[in-house]
Parts: sequence; C-alpha cells; structure tokens
Amino acid sequence: MKRIVDIMTRQPWTVQLDDSLAVARRMIAECESHHLPVLDGGTVVGMVTERNLALAADRLGTVADAMVPVHRVAADTPLDEVLDAMTAQRWDAVVVTGNGKVEGIFTATDAVRVLRDVLRRQRQRARA
Repeated sequence: MKRIVDIMTRQPWTVQLDDSLAVARRMIAECESHHLPVLDGGTVVGMVTERNLALAADRLGTVADAMVPVHRVAADTPLDEVLDAMTAQRWDAVVVTGNGKVEGIFTATDAVRVLRDVLRRQRQRARA
C-alpha cells in the first residue's frame, strides 16, 4: 500500500504568517501552485490558497488575514486514508508533516495525477 510520502510534492513553497498578501500572490504565481502552507517560524499554522488571495484581492494585509485552517497528515499515512479524509471533509489539500516540519503537500490535483497513472498502467496491462 502506498503511503502519502511516496507520492506527495516534496518541499513545497511556504509563506510565513506575517508575510504580506502581495508576497503570497507572487509566490503562488511563481510556483504555479494553488496552495501555500503558512508557517509561524517552523510550525505549520494554516494554508493560504489562490482562492483566498483572489477574495482578498483589494485588501492589503498579511497572510494571517487570508489563511484557512490547515489539514495535516503524517508522512507514513496510507494514501487511501488520506484520500478518504480529503473526500469526507472536502479538503483540497493536506500538508504532510514529520518531526514537526513540513515534508510535503498533497493536493486534489496530485490525486488526479495518481488516478491517471493507475488508469494508464491498467490500460498497458490490458494491451499486453
């Protein structure tokens, strides 16, 4: 059984709680991501999303003003458990942590990528 650590995006870009919304917008654009874990020092305290930044488009302020609660999973959590939680709770993303640090991120887009890979392998086996 695959664990989330096997398929997560490693070393995601992060922002600090007191970073400006402008900094977060630039980072989202540069890293072509929709989610940035928010840190207070080295501790994950929230998530800022492209959607939240769009809603705060006319505001100045800090990431703390636009962040949403973060959903954490341990690096050794089985993939199916993460997918169950994401589906049941309607989470777009989870932050993967280990030893109190951010190890990665897993998003709905990553889940679609995993499904695509499974379907491709099945199709290849059927052709063989």
